[in-house]
Amino acid sequence: MSPGSWYGCWTYAIGWNGIQNIEAIFYHQKMRVMPTIFRKLGFRFFFYSNEGNEPPHVHVEKGEGNGKYWLEPVKKEYMRNFTVKEEKQAGKIVKEEKENFKRKWYEYFG
Repeated sequence: MSPGSWYGCWTYAIGWNGIQNIEAIFYHQKMRVMPTIFRKLGFRFFFYSNEGNEPPHVHVEKGEGNGKYWLEPVKKEYMRNFTVKEEKQAGKIVKEEKENFKRKWYEYFG
């Protein structure tokens, strides 16, 4: 796993003892911050702070579901563990909030 992955953080925490556990966890969390940019109908829209090298997009989660939408143009990359209704709701929100999401993307990543 690459630096910044939560899986890698867990692996290091299990493999090390004492204060190194805490240092490893904080080190990896700093590398993968997930700023929330919008919430609606139980959905959380966010991006990973280490993904500025990709085209503008948002991640979405609700309960056990997670997904990703590209913003230019709006296109679903994937949606996992959502009901059909939730997928439609999330897609509608992304289309409605596209300009807001893009503005926040460029504010964060420059």
